[in-house]
Amino acid sequence: MVCASKATNHKPLTGVVFEPFEELKREFTLVPTVPQDSLARQKYSDDCEAAINEQINVEYNVSYVYHAMFAYFDRDNVALKGLAKFFKESSEEEREHAEKFMEYQNKRGGKVKLQSILMPLTEFDHAEKGDALYVDVELTAYVFNQWFYLVVGVFCDNVSVLVLTRTSEEYI
Repeated sequence: MVCASKATNHKPLTGVVFEPFEELKREFTLVPTVPQDSLARQKYSDDCEAAINEQINVEYNVSYVYHAMFAYFDRDNVALKGLAKFFKESSEEEREHAEKFMEYQNKRGGKVKLQSILMPLTEFDHAEKGDALYVDVELTAYVFNQWFYLVVGVFCDNVSVLVLTRTSEEYI
């Protein structure tokens, strides 16, 4: 029961509905009601989530190709240890990029959805199957183009662009 008090009148008011959080009702619709939804997901579109998952897949695929190149140059009949080391480090760096995107996805309340990794080439010494350094240049360009599409083509949220730019400083 709600009473309005004046100095002389202490009669209860009838027909008055007290809803102190009327202004916040729109905000309550943003809070997930099912346990599968994340509380962290605020103004994070499905397109952004899908683009981040696609970029994670790109990073893992490129890491896998670099790892195959490491294995090729580490073989006893090729034995280019310097190139093997370079491609092993490149593989690890691409995996780190994927992990950073996964962390970002989780922070924004998205769900990481890993996809299949394509089988890479195993020979890199002739024109038909590709030259290793040419593959390296092409992979770097491909990852950068995918990242650029992600930032420019999908995100309209300045905070997301800033975070992704800092996450992927190596590409710039």
